[in-house]
Amino acid sequence: MRTIYHEFESLESLLATRLLPGGGDQPIRFVVFGGTGAVGGASVLELCRLILMSERYRERPWRGEIYATGATDKEIVNFVRRVYLAFENTTEITKIEPLRHYRLGERIDLHFSLLHLTLPENLREHVLAAREELGETFNPEQVLDDYFAAQPQPFLRFVEALDAELLHAVVVAIPLPSVATYTLGNIDRLTHELGLDHKTQQRIKSGYLRRFIAGLAIIQQRYARRVLMAHTTAVGGMYRVDAGQAEIRLGFAHSALGKKLFDKKYFADELTQLYIDQGFQVLVVAAAIGIDAVDFHCHLPVDRAVRGLLREKVGEAAEPPIDPADLEREEILLYPALELDFAGAGEPQPLKFGSGKELIVEAAIRSGENGMFSVANCMALYNVMKVAIPEELATVLVRYALLGPERRRGWFENNVSYYTETENSYFALRLLESYPQLIHSHLGAFAIQSYQALGSSTHQARVHELGLLLLLLRLLDLGEKLEEISEQELTDALSDLDAFLWARTRVPCFEELEKLDVARLAELLGQLCEVDSMEAAGQLMGFDPRRHAIRQRGREKFLARIATRISRYIQTITSLGIPIVYRSGSHSADRMLIGPYVAPHDMVVAASDDLHRKWQQMAEKYGVPIEVARDWVIANNGFIDLRPHAIGSAATEPGPHLKDQVRTMATAAEVAAWIGSLKVGSYFTTCGLVALDLRLRRLFEQVRSRQIALGTGETWKHLFQQDEEGRHILAPGLIEMVRMYSEGLGKVTGTEVLWPQWGY
Repeated sequence: MRTIYHEFESLESLLATRLLPGGGDQPIRFVVFGGTGAVGGASVLELCRLILMSERYRERPWRGEIYATGATDKEIVNFVRRVYLAFENTTEITKIEPLRHYRLGERIDLHFSLLHLTLPENLREHVLAAREELGETFNPEQVLDDYFAAQPQPFLRFVEALDAELLHAVVVAIPLPSVATYTLGNIDRLTHELGLDHKTQQRIKSGYLRRFIAGLAIIQQRYARRVLMAHTTAVGGMYRVDAGQAEIRLGFAHSALGKKLFDKKYFADELTQLYIDQGFQVLVVAAAIGIDAVDFHCHLPVDRAVRGLLREKVGEAAEPPIDPADLEREEILLYPALELDFAGAGEPQPLKFGSGKELIVEAAIRSGENGMFSVANCMALYNVMKVAIPEELATVLVRYALLGPERRRGWFENNVSYYTETENSYFALRLLESYPQLIHSHLGAFAIQSYQALGSSTHQARVHELGLLLLLLRLLDLGEKLEEISEQELTDALSDLDAFLWARTRVPCFEELEKLDVARLAELLGQLCEVDSMEAAGQLMGFDPRRHAIRQRGREKFLARIATRISRYIQTITSLGIPIVYRSGSHSADRMLIGPYVAPHDMVVAASDDLHRKWQQMAEKYGVPIEVARDWVIANNGFIDLRPHAIGSAATEPGPHLKDQVRTMATAAEVAAWIGSLKVGSYFTTCGLVALDLRLRRLFEQVRSRQIALGTGETWKHLFQQDEEGRHILAPGLIEMVRMYSEGLGKVTGTEVLWPQWGY
């Protein structure tokens, strides 16, 4: 939606002139389902702001009652903290009941309740009992539909329990397509057990969601003047229109095999029409990442679906791969990165990861339904998707909910507002680049470049491999000056290793890569993956403490701490579900590092041959060699490949066509020729150091040859910054942005020609 300012009335005028039905004596009553999330939370804050602002514009200021729901008490705690941060300096906040009732300025009563949309726990038992009772007449789809229809409708039940007078508006900010796709795992497992196909599974989930819609329709008929839906396109507004046909680009999917994003789009499309049929106002927003809070020194929440997979594997294994007690934790834990023979040779062995340890990241972007993101995640996706920030989406919802249709031009046409982008994404990007804590968590030596744990994609693996590259370059820079640094300074550095490395090493730049060819880079990254001791850390940095006649215990202690942090960094990546493949100098073979959860296959591993069996099954299913099936997964689904070669894939889905659309290449010239043979604009992706080196060198050539004399004519190239010495900084978030555009994943806006073009 274009923002055409003069067609909209000013907020000040609306606040002063609009009269609410029923006069100003009664409080304005709102319900915000999902009111602790990104758009829902921003809507609650905007409601509070406008009600408080009315005192300046109205003779009889408004009063408000706002009922907001959250999925957990932890969500409510985090949101209450945001309320205090937003208003405590200007408005008195009274705690009536902790986590449940707060009063702002004696004018707004803010109530919180728990509401989590889940399937009944006895679903499987009910269906299996019905199968036993009905015998040959058993129709699982009908049984499930009847069962869902008989269940209480959570939205309707919540509103009825309020026993309040007529509600001014009900805002639904819970993304129901995501609920269907990511949280209804019980239906997936049950339908698989019953032998039902994917289409039937989709229809069953649709039936489950329809009961929410039916409840909302009753709310609109009996209890509320307006029902507004904060809906999702499922793909961040990633539309491309060619020859009159609208195509949604799904290649950047976070989800394991891309299936989950297709499912999410299915439910998004179906629900849009259902909402319109019921007369709801529907704000269709770009589903990506909103920055609704920034947390420092925090844990990462574990995804419920991943925890379910771990629970299943622990329950069925004679020797569980992880400590069963870890399943009670609500955050992602750190596990050792176990090393496997990439070729799958040898007898299968049980994998024992043991008990998980605490995993903390220095800074994380909290993003509603999407969980926690890194700065690199946000920088890449905001530049590629150009999504609206939650606050402006809340402005549209609240302005309409509170003040109704506007006279000159309404936000909603035929009850729908397709709101995908404005210039306000600029605010998000400036946030990421304006604070030292966030800059350090993006460019620091041990900065974790991606936090997303649900599923995987090329995006997740590619920013992690850039993080490994930045760590290596920082360590090499430190190695050149280690002899000069006193033991006392190194001893002092142990109290804050990150601050020391930030101060004592240079931010990695493109120029440093010119000194490293692919073979040397593969050798060094292989060493990095195998650092497990003081000696190994010193050898990587080119410093051998044993050459000195006198032992330097301070220096040795420092190197031991560096080795521990390197090992922990590697373990964090694999614990987040991203496997690492590298060329081992010590074994003279390709090796693989994994954690208990392997996101590219959305699976938990308990034996050393689990991945190889998965690849073998895929190969047999589609009639391709196992090497081809394996290479497609590695390139397409989120492995980090640190070997001195390139794998290219032009296939978004597995099938017999993999034989023709997946290839391994040894040189940059081969990669360039292969990409040149593809249809311009078509899907492709690559992995491996040959491909990475080609991407970075060609990107550097464009960035360093930019002409400031052309002003804004160099467009996106100006996003890359230079340090004090004029070197060009390697920023993973920006490099990943360019990769996504180069691989045809950029958003089509009509002016996308101003951004990086297809092909390396």
